[in-house]
This record gives sequence, C-alpha cells and structure tokens, in this order.
Amino acid sequence: PGEVLVARAIEEGIEVIALPGANAALTALIASGMDPKCFLFVGFLPREKKEAKEKLKRLAGAPATLLFYEAPHRLKKTLALLRETLGEERGLVLARELTKLHEEYERGTIGSLEERYREKEPRGEYVLVLEGAEAFPEEGSPLSVEELMRGYLAEGIGEKEAMKLTAVRKGIGKREVYRDWKLKEG
Repeated sequence: PGEVLVARAIEEGIEVIALPGANAALTALIASGMDPKCFLFVGFLPREKKEAKEKLKRLAGAPATLLFYEAPHRLKKTLALLRETLGEERGLVLARELTKLHEEYERGTIGSLEERYREKEPRGEYVLVLEGAEAFPEEGSPLSVEELMRGYLAEGIGEKEAMKLTAVRKGIGKREVYRDWKLKEG
C-alpha cells in the first residue's frame, strides 16, 4: 500500500526518506533455510482465483526463491492454489508472527503443508517462502541423504516427510532415500 503514497509524494516533489527496519519477508527468508542468494518478493497474490493462478503460472519457472505474504483467513485457499498450480513436491516454509511471542516456522512441501492446514486453523500473519524452480528439482544437494535426513529430523519434521523433502533436494526417488536411510540407520 505504501507504494501509492511514495509515488504520489514524488510526483508532488516531496522528499521521501526510507528508514531501515524490520521486514517480515527478509526475516522469513533468512531463517527459512531456502536459497537467499536470488529471491523475488511477490507480496500478496490477487484475491481473484483466476488472476492468482495466472500470476503463479508466470512465476512457476522463476529460478528464485519466492516470497509471499498471506493473511490467516486466506492461507488455506492459497495453499490449495499453490498445490493445484505448482504441484505438491516443491519446498515451502510458512513463517508466522515473526519477531513476536508466537513466532513459528513450518517446513515441508506444498502438499504436506496444505494437508496439515486442512486440520489446523491458521493464526497470525504469514510469510510463505517457496523454493525456486532452479532448485526444484536440482541435480542433487551436496549434502548426503543421511545429512539431509538428520537435519530435517532435528527440526522436528517426521521421518516420512523428511524422506519426501530429501528426495526432492537430492533429485532422487523416495524409495532410494528410504533404502539409503535405512541402511545407515542400521
């Protein structure tokens, strides 16, 4: 909303000075674990489903981490739209209530988080950090299956979901992750 005010002030010859401060999108990106080197701030998707879907289709191939804002009352619809438009396997982080008492990061895939929120009621303002197309699927993470699995499990992600995420990151099948993990586990 501020862009309209800034543009008008500039048109009127009023000096605009920005003060650095908290930025939810950058805060979420930094803590998400997604690639921060190249990102695109999208903001809120259009309210109309058709327009939102068209925008997502245009962004689908972007080789950048995508940052969205979303209100709690629209989160479930947005997750369903992401799944419908981009598929289930792309990595996603939901960051909510940043710098506040109930700050929380939920990591998974579009599909797993959309499924989780079928039962869970969204609370607070959200930043969605979506894995960029270049990183999805990639030729392979430099981390081993074991390193990825241990990292996800340490974050509190369940074993089944950790296997899905590892498969995406490594660019291999879930069965291969399962086999490698179970061999290491012993």
